[in-house]
Amino acid sequence: MQQEVAVRNGMGAATGTKMLIGFLTVLVTLYCTNRAASLMGWNHQYSEQPSLMSSRHRYTVLINTWKRYDLLKLTVTHYSSCKMVDAVNVIWSEPEPPTKELHSKLIEVTERNHVKFRFNVNTADELNNRFKPIPSLETDARLFCR
Repeated sequence: MQQEVAVRNGMGAATGTKMLIGFLTVLVTLYCTNRAASLMGWNHQYSEQPSLMSSRHRYTVLINTWKRYDLLKLTVTHYSSCKMVDAVNVIWSEPEPPTKELHSKLIEVTERNHVKFRFNVNTADELNNRFKPIPSLETDARLFCR
């Protein structure tokens, strides 16, 4: 009977040691992967606030529009609230220029989010207007929306 108790106690200690070693192994693995991610630049923390970063490290949203002003307002509102957006450019290919009301609403939304806004008004009604060069863009990255 005493031998059985001794064997059980010995097994309990061995199991406890194995569990402790397993726990420490998991802990060390998590620590190492976290350090490796930060060393590789995989952590998504910015060294400075996105609004203070230069335009080169951000992107411009280019929106091609055609008579969907309600959708245009929603799209500009959404993208101007995104962290890394530097500017929103609306490529206007309609025969009539944008109304002052629409223009002021879009300016209001983008200024609230500290994002630059610009209409690129084209005189010709062509689908290819969205591919014309825009010399005033300050970012290397662009996001095209239809």
